[in-house]
Amino acid sequence: MLTIKIEMWPGGRQEGCFEIGRMYVYNVSNLAAISDYKGVVCRRGKFEPTQEHLSVATRKLEVHGYPREKYNVWRLITRSLLSAFPEEERRVKRGSKSDDVLARVAEALGLEDSVGVDVLVAAIQQLKVGKSPEGP
Repeated sequence: MLTIKIEMWPGGRQEGCFEIGRMYVYNVSNLAAISDYKGVVCRRGKFEPTQEHLSVATRKLEVHGYPREKYNVWRLITRSLLSAFPEEERRVKRGSKSDDVLARVAEALGLEDSVGVDVLVAAIQQLKVGKSPEGP
C-alpha cells in the first residue's frame, strides 16, 4: 500500500509542520505486472489506515490496467488523483488541441519518456514544413 502524506511546513521550516492531507493507494491485483488499484483520499484529521478510513474518505479512487513495472510511482499517483477528482482532468491546461493529439499518439506508440515524444514532435514539425524527417 502506498501512503501519500501532505504536510504544511510554515515558512518552509519543519518545525511546526502539520499534516493537511493523506491518500492511500493499494494494489488489488496481487502485484501483477499490469495492476489495478483502489484507494481513498482522507478527510482532514481522519488519516489512520483502518477499515474506518473507507467510511470517512473524502474521495475514493480506482486505477485500472496500470503497468506498474514499466512506469514510475508518480504516474500512479497522478492517475490516482485524477480518479479521485475527475472534474480536475477537464481543468488541466494544455498548450493546444494539437498538443493533446501528440500526447495521445505518443502514448499509443509507447513513447513514455520525453525524448521519444520530442523526436515525434520534431518529425511532425518537419513534415509540416515539407522536409523529410531525419532518423535517430
